[in-house]
Amino acid sequence: MPERRKPLAGIRVLDLTRLLPGPMATLHLADLGADVIKIEDTGAGDYAREMGRTREGMSDFFRLVNRNKRAIRLDLKRPQGREVFLRLAKGADVLVEGFRPGAMAKLGIDYDALAAVNPRLVLAFDKTTDAATGIVTCRACFDFYIDRPAPAAA
Repeated sequence: MPERRKPLAGIRVLDLTRLLPGPMATLHLADLGADVIKIEDTGAGDYAREMGRTREGMSDFFRLVNRNKRAIRLDLKRPQGREVFLRLAKGADVLVEGFRPGAMAKLGIDYDALAAVNPRLVLAFDKTTDAATGIVTCRACFDFYIDRPAPAAA
C-alpha cells in the first residue's frame, strides 16, 4: 500500500524557538509533514542540547523534540546571518519564534522586515503572554506560568 501524503506536506516552517514549548509545537508540525527548519544561534544554540544525558553533543531530550527537523546555525546579529534568514523567510509559510518582546525588532527581523520579503508569512509566538500586545507583553514567560494567576490573598 503506498504511503499517504501527510497533511502538512509542502508547508515550510522556520523554527526560532528553544527549550520546550516552541520546539514541541514545531515537532508536531514536522510529524504532520511540514518541512521544519530549526534555526539556532552560532553560540550556545538551543540550551536543550545539554539538558540531561548527552551523547555526541546532543541530549536525548533535544533529539526527541527536534526529530524530523532540518537545522542551520545563523548569527542573526550580523548582516550576513540576517540576509540568509530573510532568504529563508522568503520561501517559508510559517515562522515560530520564542524571543523576548522586542528582540525581533532589535535584530532587524520584525514583522515589517519579514512582510517586506514575504507578505503571506504567518508568524506564531512562543513565549509572550499576549504576543505583541497586552498588559504583560513585556515579560518573557512560558504558558504554564500564566495560565493560572495566583489567587488574591484573603
